[in-house]
Amino acid sequence: MNETMTFQELCDWYFDTIAPVVLKPNIREGRERDFKNHLLPTLGTLTLREVTPMVLDSLFRNLSEDGNKRRFYRLKEAWLGDRKERKQLSRGTVSETTFYAARQGEAVEEETAERIAAENGIEKDALFLEVTAKHGLSGASINKLKQELSAVFSAAVKKEVVERNPCARTTIPRIDTVSGVYLEEKECRIFVSLLRKQEDRQFELMMLILLTTGIRSGELLALYWEDVSLDTGLFEIRGTLVREKGVWVKQTPKTPDSCRSIYLPEEVFRLFRRHRKIQLENRMRLGSAWADPRLIFTNRQGGPLTNAYLNKRLKALVQESALPKNLHLHSLRHTYASLLINAGVMPRVVADRLGHASVRTTLDIYSHIFRQTEQDTVETISRAVFP
Repeated sequence: MNETMTFQELCDWYFDTIAPVVLKPNIREGRERDFKNHLLPTLGTLTLREVTPMVLDSLFRNLSEDGNKRRFYRLKEAWLGDRKERKQLSRGTVSETTFYAARQGEAVEEETAERIAAENGIEKDALFLEVTAKHGLSGASINKLKQELSAVFSAAVKKEVVERNPCARTTIPRIDTVSGVYLEEKECRIFVSLLRKQEDRQFELMMLILLTTGIRSGELLALYWEDVSLDTGLFEIRGTLVREKGVWVKQTPKTPDSCRSIYLPEEVFRLFRRHRKIQLENRMRLGSAWADPRLIFTNRQGGPLTNAYLNKRLKALVQESALPKNLHLHSLRHTYASLLINAGVMPRVVADRLGHASVRTTLDIYSHIFRQTEQDTVETISRAVFP
């Protein structure tokens, strides 16, 4: 046992030795960021003996009251908009989508603000205003931190660094479960009509693929031309697009079951073939300046799109409609699942289509829809037996 080691030293050991073996690179980066923002400021200098369940309970309570450590910044007025007189900036390694959003006045994280400032040789505070909102973390976010922390202590117990895992005896704030937003059948038709009325045909196609296949947005963004048959409309889901140390890479899927084959409906496949033709024309026009010819869905320079960009476009699309204003990309996956469930498709089939590792995952996530379907079934039998 070595309980005189500090928590900072334990984290250094874990992220240098254990994490590279058990975690994907982007997950490891995210956890290191979580520890830096939320755990190390309080626990870093404590010895492992001093990290007790009571200390952790106090930390989790403080995080629930004032735990938002992510800092956001917005460009100052002189650098905003499309005005000819606005000051010029270079985006450097910042993605075109993120850079454009910043120029339009959207808030960006501190790391992005620092990269833009450094690229242009300007002090961050001279270029940006901090607009960080002060608020506590949700119960779900704190529970996620506890699970990440528990993984570190579990590794320490296994290697006989500590005797027990203090996370096992902690109490976290209550987690409020909220059913995912999804569209009813009539709302789906309204959604499709809105897509047809707007001008971006690539965006229309992407939203229709999410709606009619239920694939994850990260899986959609990672699709290469080699993953699809232009003759049959069969898609091979082989990975997700993630950002590792500022570089976009295609990563293996979330679970082995996430690797799957999916056919596009004929109506969507017709749009897909049109998209292929348009992209080839754009690639010929830009030539070697086209960033990645493998990608099916790209920005104007042939680079990858982001979830943030698509969510922004989606929210703008439904803003003036009767559809839910909190609709987001994952809502389309929920919608796909609900349509299958309400049509009486077996849970095992739904799980396979969604790429879930088990039927239990599907039943847990969509239990509210299955309950409603069962109630509808009972009412159908009741009407048949007691007219």
